[in-house]
Amino acid sequence: MDFAGPTLEMGRALIAEAHFTQAELEEVLNSEDVRARQALLNQWFPRQPKPHQARSTLANLLSISMLRYGGIIPSVTSGNSLSIPGLPTSRIAIVARTVERRREIAKYLLPSGEAVCAVITEYMIASAGNSAVALSLSTKCMNPSEKAGFVQVTGKKLRAGGKPMRSDFHERSDVVRNLKWLVDSFEAHRHADCNGLQDHLPVMQVGIDLRAINEQYLLIAFRELIGSIPKLSGLNIVPSMIRRSVIVLQTLSSVDGSLSAALANQSKPINKIYNHIFPILVQKDIKMREYINHFETLLLVISAERNDLHGYEETELNARRGTLQQTGFGTLCKNIYGRPGNQGEPCTEPRCAVDMCPQMDIRLHPSNVALLLAWKEALIEAEPEWERDRAERWNEIWLPFLCLINVVQEKSSRGALLAAWDAGTEFLYQLKSQPGFKGPRLW
Repeated sequence: MDFAGPTLEMGRALIAEAHFTQAELEEVLNSEDVRARQALLNQWFPRQPKPHQARSTLANLLSISMLRYGGIIPSVTSGNSLSIPGLPTSRIAIVARTVERRREIAKYLLPSGEAVCAVITEYMIASAGNSAVALSLSTKCMNPSEKAGFVQVTGKKLRAGGKPMRSDFHERSDVVRNLKWLVDSFEAHRHADCNGLQDHLPVMQVGIDLRAINEQYLLIAFRELIGSIPKLSGLNIVPSMIRRSVIVLQTLSSVDGSLSAALANQSKPINKIYNHIFPILVQKDIKMREYINHFETLLLVISAERNDLHGYEETELNARRGTLQQTGFGTLCKNIYGRPGNQGEPCTEPRCAVDMCPQMDIRLHPSNVALLLAWKEALIEAEPEWERDRAERWNEIWLPFLCLINVVQEKSSRGALLAAWDAGTEFLYQLKSQPGFKGPRLW
């Protein structure tokens, strides 16, 4: 892209230097003075340009290609000839060969196939799209997004019956800028007789025609691109790896897979299949170990100096330890199989506060208070984003839990329970001061 853009700009500048405008060219071509006409054509398109004529000849070649050939340099074997006395198509092609290689001249008029594939690859990386979707993009794929300042790019998943695959990008992003550049660069070269590609975006010049870029050419161009990057050169990377890699990377950098599912236009079950690979499993294992270590820390701080379970005798405490299970939310559970409506199945969701589950129990030990307060901080921090992006789960699970914590805090702000609550607040402060402390997160 660093080369293709400036090269096209140079082509436009050269066209502006041409020795004729469209009107002047038509006047010469229609002139009845054959000798004068041929003299001018020989001046504009010398068979053997001298060094000082190279730039002006190139400018004239680019200009006549735009005016007469739809922006494509003709070839010697194209068989196309203009009905111009003394100036057949082969003459233009031969003159072009004396100036520079035809393929190099074409880069002044059209983006090369490599440049088109670079833009397509950039779109695939940013949208987590596969090559089939990227190669289906049309010249009308960009439309204003529902969110101000963003552009929605839509491709089609042909294997799913043409299902639209939508991705939103900032209007000043590289993806949008380069896709618009691609549309604009080919606009003057599309015409009615264009092999049915009037609205097809990923095209390239092949001979004297425009052809759709296919999977095979994209693979070749992609490997050349990878080979040009020192850190990636030699690696067997192919375009089909992009989609899954982007999805996994998004999952690794977020709380759960919901963002990667939205990015990839996937349902949650399909997204789980994409994410069921070693890096994700390792991350989950690490998080589980961190949680277990953190929870063990909460349990091991029990001491007489910390106001252990105010209002309970040691015998009652020991009995409850044998019957109540910690939930990880600062609450206790009498029976994980006893939630109404679960038909004896173990409870797997944080629904303690939903309809006030009868199996829930709350004991104001400092460790439990610290956990309740840590969850309150996490819930308040996450509330704006979750209300916007996942309102259904927020209202169903997390909002009732936040309300429960607020009720417990209000009830504990006076009387004998105040000392336990203050001890839990102090305990949380000590935990947060420890290196590596991580608070709970919603899912």
